[in-house]
Amino acid sequence: MTENENDQKIAELEARIKRMEDRLNPPPPPPKPPEFERPFSASTYRLLDQMSVPQHILRQMQQAVPDEVVREIAKDGRK
Repeated sequence: MTENENDQKIAELEARIKRMEDRLNPPPPPPKPPEFERPFSASTYRLLDQMSVPQHILRQMQQAVPDEVVREIAKDGRK
């Protein structure tokens, strides 16, 4: 065996050892986000879902907020 072949064999064995070590000691799983806690009762959420905004308020909001701002908000929401 030449020196180059020996270096290749050593690199191959080191990579194999590294794979074995990774299988024996896998990295810890990423931390889980905390469970969603509902600070309000279900009836409060039901009432909030039923709330609506008067039409004249919606029209004022549509006129006040430029279209470009709405597009930016939509882009940020997709990220």
